[in-house]
Amino acid sequence: MLERATRLRAGEDQGFPDARSDQPHFSTAELAAFVRRYLGTIVLCTVAALAVAVLYVRTSVPMYTARAQLLIDPRSAQLFREQLREVDLSLDNAQVESEIAVIRSEAVVTRVIDALHLKSDPEFQGRKGRLGQLLAWIGWSDDDEPPTEYERSRLAVSAFEYSLDVRRVGLSHVIEVSMTLADPEKAARVVNATTDAYIREQLEARAEAARRGGDWLEERLVQLRDQMQLAARAVQQFKAEHNIVDVGTRGLLDDQRLSELNSQLVLARARTADARARLTRIEEILASGFPDAAVVEVLGNQVINGLRVRYLDAETREAELAKRYGRDHPAAANLRSEMQDFQRAMSQELQRIGETYKSDYEIAKAREESVDAELARLVRETAASRRAQIKLTELETSAQTYRRIYESFLQQFTESTQRQSFPIANTRVITEATKPLGKSYPRTGLVMALATLVGALGGVGLALVRHGLDRSVQAADQIRNEVGVECLGLVPRIVRGDDERRPWRNGGPLLAGVRRFVRTQPTSFLTEVEAFPFSRFSDALRGVKTSISIANHTKALRCIGITSSSPGEGKSTLASNLARLYAMGGVKVLLVDADVRNATLTRALAPQARGGLIEALRGVKPHDLIVVDAASGLHFMPVVCADPIAHSADLLGSECMTLLLEELRGSYDSILVDLPPLVPTVDARAVSPLLDAIVLIAEWGRTPVGAVASAMQSLGSARARVLGAVINKADARAVRAQQPEYTPYYP
Repeated sequence: MLERATRLRAGEDQGFPDARSDQPHFSTAELAAFVRRYLGTIVLCTVAALAVAVLYVRTSVPMYTARAQLLIDPRSAQLFREQLREVDLSLDNAQVESEIAVIRSEAVVTRVIDALHLKSDPEFQGRKGRLGQLLAWIGWSDDDEPPTEYERSRLAVSAFEYSLDVRRVGLSHVIEVSMTLADPEKAARVVNATTDAYIREQLEARAEAARRGGDWLEERLVQLRDQMQLAARAVQQFKAEHNIVDVGTRGLLDDQRLSELNSQLVLARARTADARARLTRIEEILASGFPDAAVVEVLGNQVINGLRVRYLDAETREAELAKRYGRDHPAAANLRSEMQDFQRAMSQELQRIGETYKSDYEIAKAREESVDAELARLVRETAASRRAQIKLTELETSAQTYRRIYESFLQQFTESTQRQSFPIANTRVITEATKPLGKSYPRTGLVMALATLVGALGGVGLALVRHGLDRSVQAADQIRNEVGVECLGLVPRIVRGDDERRPWRNGGPLLAGVRRFVRTQPTSFLTEVEAFPFSRFSDALRGVKTSISIANHTKALRCIGITSSSPGEGKSTLASNLARLYAMGGVKVLLVDADVRNATLTRALAPQARGGLIEALRGVKPHDLIVVDAASGLHFMPVVCADPIAHSADLLGSECMTLLLEELRGSYDSILVDLPPLVPTVDARAVSPLLDAIVLIAEWGRTPVGAVASAMQSLGSARARVLGAVINKADARAVRAQQPEYTPYYP
């Protein structure tokens, strides 16, 4: 592209590095410069917003907000609920929000409106929505007829809901009720009436719910009582039909009889076994032939005991006689005969006892068989009764279920009756509303702060819009990045004395705007570097000279042209002061005024001149036409045009101009040519190929970047060697922002 070619021509061909560099497009210095440049816009927008805010605060009707707090406490009636055996459930978010909806409900609102007679209050009859307020504010209302009672009621409800605010306090069970009105006392009165109406509404709702529940429970109890009686009668009838007798805690009669017969059978079997054992023992004794065996029956029989005593006595005497007189003694034989008689008598007595035992055994056995038969019969009857008890159990369960339901409903009916006579609310007022001391609307501090913020943001936004629409040259990076050529320097606007620190003394931005349309500069500005060698302008111009000198080390640049994209950008002032810097440095320099149509330098430096560049091109010796400034040693070739020259471009780009420049190069170390602007003439394009380098001047805040790019393209098409661009007439604050390390000697 042509821009890149121009950049290469300005950089690579002349020793400069590539102007484009990886530098950030945003910095704190640029931000500060942006704020300083558009500070007036930001302040103006902020002041306008503050003025609107002040007007709003002064014209708004002050409103006052009264607040009360309610606590939804499910434990408030804990003692009463424990007596009624109710379940205490904690509140969740949905329940709290439901209570808030109840407070804002129309039932509570209507109750308060009727209690305080708010239908006749003008404050509750003027709000008809935001559209109605806007129409009323501009004085346009279509209500020609007075409102009806229904309309007044709806207007009061709408105004009440508009002013009422109900919200939950954090995550607690506390609800804050607030009302915003113009009268602080009325606001407190309405809030307290709202809390009272809500609590009354809650109590009445509970009482009404309990009453309705009681009526329904009473009807249900009649039905349950009939069902319970029918179930009880069915149980009794079934027992009578199946001979099922219940003896209370001991169970059914059949079960009791079965248990008794089972016990009797066990006892009978034990007795039979005992009788059989005694009979067997007696039979064994009789079979052994020893009537004196030790058995219970023998030991307890007096007859046998008496016979045994006599037997033992005879046995003792028989033993003594046999010992004394021998066994054959008649007395001993008689005693032995008596002993046998005693044994026969005991045997007969044992037989009689055996017959008794046998009779007892037969009786016990018969008793056992009788009890066993009766038990078998009762078991058969009980089995049939068990089958009937399955149905009986079902009937009894149904009867018990109806009884429990009836008892439960009866208890609830009792509790409902108690609630009707003693309802308890789970909400209580913990903070009553009082008269507010300060207004809540409009909040002056908040409104002013918000207005300041909005105004500042609006000012910044407007500044950004202006900055976005402003495509003028304001920084060296724009020249490097968007045009593709090196920026040789940023030269500030020339100011005087305190005006540099306080630009309003010199007209400030207003005078700067006027100067943009002035194409001539004061004569004193052409000698700024001599009069004020330590000013910001002089120091910045030295930087431009240094940049040119650096380029001169790589390639000889003895003849340099200075031009601009359009008139009035200060190229002549820079050319004059730059030439004086060369002269002050001991360089033999020639300043040539080549602006044929607007000879600014000639009018300021040599107003009495009778000839100059035009005459030199026509054959007059150039040294006879040069004016020398004795104070600075500056050599100046003016241009004098008594009549306009139509073919000035042909004259400046002719072979005569080439010869003139060659002749002047032999006499001077440096030649600075003040060229015409590139627009609207083409003189600069015609003479630029004859010069060693071209320096393009752009005015800060005025020259568009596109104009600089077009000028570069124009010079590139003319095959001119562009050394770089200089930003002229820069604001001092912009210079300080882009060159913060600069410290002037003089203020």
